[in-house]
Amino acid sequence: MAREPDLPLAELALPPDNSACGAGCALVFVGAFVALAIVNLTSGTGVPLVGHVASVLWLALVALCVGLALWSAGLRGTAVACLGPFSKRHFADARRAGDAPLLGFGYELFGRRWYFLRLRPELLVSVTMNTGQATALAGRDMRDWSVVLRYRAARAVPNEGHALDEVYVVGPARERARTAELFASVVAFLRAAGVELLPGTSETEFRTPPVDTN
Repeated sequence: MAREPDLPLAELALPPDNSACGAGCALVFVGAFVALAIVNLTSGTGVPLVGHVASVLWLALVALCVGLALWSAGLRGTAVACLGPFSKRHFADARRAGDAPLLGFGYELFGRRWYFLRLRPELLVSVTMNTGQATALAGRDMRDWSVVLRYRAARAVPNEGHALDEVYVVGPARERARTAELFASVVAFLRAAGVELLPGTSETEFRTPPVDTN
């Protein structure tokens, strides 16, 4: 008997962040100067002391950044984050995982799906539409509005507003009108996935019911 396809319970296409060019340039820049630093350090003569010092400092800085990324996200998580900008097909989906759905946010690349974030619906605290500092300082729309998910860390005590709450930004920052459309789509997706959302303190916030810890 043929295996039934793993169809999502709910799915939403998300706008890509269009940062492939910037990410590619950054990788080329870092790689070129890493190569230059290695050449400087392996050259027997002709490189002044300041060149050796600068090369050591640059390699140490790159190693520190890579080490922190691996420490916080692991090898797989770091690779997924680095490849994300090069995909044009970002998505949110909800798939059955055992007896409960699992929410996922990621992208398609190389013929498969990669996830920035996957979490159980009961860990979700709120979904909001927030502005960035540029709009707040300028007093006008600076195209820095974002849709933000707030969720409890798996190790945290289930209490809304806990210090261990974490955030995930859905899609790129854009102008308010377009972000409002994305916000409405994300709310509809979460509800289709079975997440109960209640109006928050403003029209740009929805929250899940408080968790009963008794």
